[in-house]
Amino acid sequence: MFIFIREVNEVMERSNVKCPVCGHMNEGVDLEETDGWVECSKCETVFMAPHYSQHLFSQKLTLNNPLSGIPGAVKA
Repeated sequence: MFIFIREVNEVMERSNVKCPVCGHMNEGVDLEETDGWVECSKCETVFMAPHYSQHLFSQKLTLNNPLSGIPGAVKA
């Protein structure tokens, strides 16, 4: 039997996210836990929170070119 215990002292940041379909404000969403994904509690649409996706993509754009270690690779 395995027991997983989450650290009790973690600070969990909650966000309020507006549904792009029905406009409902989903309150207290933990975007870190869901990797930015939200299911609207009113219309059940699943979407990525806009401010989280901007944060996510800005981090990915700062990474080095993954093709840099391949001889003959062309940068875009």
